[in-house]
Amino acid sequence: MTLPDWSAWPLALRSGRRYLPWRARVRPNGKVGKVPHARRGGRLYPHDPLDPAAWMTFDDAQHAVTVAEADGIGVVLTRDRGWLALDLDDCVGGDGRPTSPAQAVLDAFPGAYVERSPSGAGLHVVMRGRVPAGARCPAFDIIDHGYLTVTGWTVRAGSGVHDATEALAAWTSVQPAVRQHLPVRHPRPVRGDTELLERARHARNGHRFTQLWNGELVGYPSPSEADLALILLLMYWTDDDPDDTRIDRLYRLSGRVRPRWDLPAHAPYGQRTIWRAREIRSQRRP
Repeated sequence: MTLPDWSAWPLALRSGRRYLPWRARVRPNGKVGKVPHARRGGRLYPHDPLDPAAWMTFDDAQHAVTVAEADGIGVVLTRDRGWLALDLDDCVGGDGRPTSPAQAVLDAFPGAYVERSPSGAGLHVVMRGRVPAGARCPAFDIIDHGYLTVTGWTVRAGSGVHDATEALAAWTSVQPAVRQHLPVRHPRPVRGDTELLERARHARNGHRFTQLWNGELVGYPSPSEADLALILLLMYWTDDDPDDTRIDRLYRLSGRVRPRWDLPAHAPYGQRTIWRAREIRSQRRP
C-alpha cells in the first residue's frame, strides 16, 4: 500500500474540528475493529464519535498517528454538514482495480472523492449530498451521520463541489428493496456467560443488576440511561474485556434489548452505548 496522499482530501471536510484517531482491535472473528479515541489528560481513550466535546482538528488527529499513539484517523459526518460517504466492502480485486459492480458505483458519482479503506479491500466514496428519503442500497452502506475512517490512499480525486443528492436518488431508486427493520438478534449464551451472570446476580448489588437485566428502569429517567448502567455493570464483571462483541452478546441476552440497539445502520445506538461506557470506565481508573 502506498503512503497516504492527503492533497486530494476535500478541503471543506479538512477544516474545523471533525476528526478522531482510532486504534485497531482484533475481534474473535478475525476482523479488525477501528475504535475511535479522544485525548484526555495527555492520553487517548475510547470515545463516542458522535459526542463533539473531544473532536480534533485534522492535524491533531493525524499527529496521534505520526507519534504511533493511534493506527489511523476518521472524520465524523453529520447530517447538518451535507456530506456523506458510500462504504463499499470487498470490492477491490487482486490487481488493485475495483470490481465491476464497484466501478458502476464510481461511474454513477463522477465528482466524488474515492479512496481505499484501511483494509485495502474496500472503497470509500465521499461526496456532497443528502440521503434521499426511502433510499435503499443493499450493495453498500451510506454514511451521513457517523464515523468514517479515512486513509488518504486516493483512488480518484473528485471535485466534491457539486451536490450528488439527485444522482444518489436515481441510483437508489433502482436498487432491490431490502427490509428496513431487521429482527433483533438473540444469541445463545456461550460457555462462561452463565457463570458470569450468576456471579453478577448474587453480588452485593445483584438486585439492581437483576432488575436492569430484566428490562426495568430501576429509577433511571430513561431507557437509554438504564442501558448504559447495564453495560457498565457488564464491563465490570468482564474485567473490562476489550472485545465489544462479548459485551454486545451479553446485552442481547438481557430483557433490555430492543430494535433500537441496531439502529441506525452505521455507528448503531448499541455500539455508541458501548463506546460511552468504555469512556466512563476509563475515567474511573486511577
